[in-house]
Amino acid sequence: MKKRSWLANFLIGPAWIEDRVLYKQAILRGQLGLLIIGICLFYLIVDPLNAIFSFIPWYVAAFFVGTLVIYLNRRGKYAIASSVLLIFANLLVFVIADVGNPERGVFLFFIVTAVTGLVLFYHSNLNLGITFVVVSIVLAMLAYYFDLHLFEQLPDDGKLVQINFTANFILGIASAVLVVLFIIKRNNESEWSLLKKKEELEALTEELQQKNSALEKANKELDSFVYSASHDLRAPLSTLLGLIEVIRITDSTDELPSYLEMMTRRIHDMEGFIKDVTDYARNSRLGLARVQFNLAAFIDKLIVNFDLETTGTGLQITHDIDPEIVVNTDPNRLKVVINNLLNNAIKYFDPGKEKSFVRLSATLEDGDCTLIVEDNGIGIAWEYQDKIFDMFFRATEQSTGSGLGLYILKETLHRIGGRISFQSQPTRGSKFVVEFPAI
Repeated sequence: MKKRSWLANFLIGPAWIEDRVLYKQAILRGQLGLLIIGICLFYLIVDPLNAIFSFIPWYVAAFFVGTLVIYLNRRGKYAIASSVLLIFANLLVFVIADVGNPERGVFLFFIVTAVTGLVLFYHSNLNLGITFVVVSIVLAMLAYYFDLHLFEQLPDDGKLVQINFTANFILGIASAVLVVLFIIKRNNESEWSLLKKKEELEALTEELQQKNSALEKANKELDSFVYSASHDLRAPLSTLLGLIEVIRITDSTDELPSYLEMMTRRIHDMEGFIKDVTDYARNSRLGLARVQFNLAAFIDKLIVNFDLETTGTGLQITHDIDPEIVVNTDPNRLKVVINNLLNNAIKYFDPGKEKSFVRLSATLEDGDCTLIVEDNGIGIAWEYQDKIFDMFFRATEQSTGSGLGLYILKETLHRIGGRISFQSQPTRGSKFVVEFPAI
């Protein structure tokens, strides 16, 4: 809640007004009430100095009316306060205008009363506001064109007329400025509010478009997932059922070990698929947990986990990462990224080459870590290179995986603010470059 000035608290009271228009109108009403009090005090001093005493009762009455307006304003009686203010102001201006000639400048106040009536009532009762405008115009015409002689006329003293005109001109301008400032501020606030709502609407539209795009992507992925998952789970199950049937009817015990080996491989395929699905679900569901750790030591532990798979293949996994490099990121997600890259490099290594290798390297610069995984495996065919990050895509018939690995890798990197690129030449190998924030 914004702190109000002492003047605002005096004019409208301590109660908080939620509606911005009502608040501004209450401030203006209180200021006009205060202005009436100030004008009356001014003339209570000036008129006696010029031997004019006929208006003193009116000034005293106006002083109490101004006080009543502020009191009603503070009590939240806004319609009554506005009506009292406008009725008495029109009456007071009419009386003074009737007893003085036009050169005294009293008619300027009819402009103020007319505009004030419209401003104070346009929001709550426009018809009443227009009524007060008409009343001000009618009273101004009556006082200007008809000499009603309701009160004793003022002496036609040239010097006194100049003093009255100057005072009325200054006070009339001050009153008009208050009203005009209110209108300008309301206009500026309305424009600002419209601009703010426009920005909010544009932001909401952009957010909805992003959500729609994400929803379309999720729907496509779900369709692809259901189709491919059902296929990838059904295929090994069908194979297992076929092998079980073969074992049941075979008479050769020598063939049993090979059948069991095939069954084991299919079970491992299913296990790998389920692991990939679990990684995908975990990446989508879990929040980001940043931890500071040594990158070289972290990768050493990951490489050890692949010793069993590379034993007897001639494939060497090495790294030359500076042991001083420390990164701050989500270790579980980075583990998924590196494991997928190493798993792919092992899966698609070229056994026909004498020295098969997978090399990891890393650099740290400007808060970003660049991790490179390079191999001399079979590479990726040119026609498949724009599809390898698609869900369930396999670039070669040699693959026995789920086709989720690189897709999960890219989605996981996205969650930690990273990105991936690659270069690959068929039969010569591939080079994957992973970049992610490290601080």
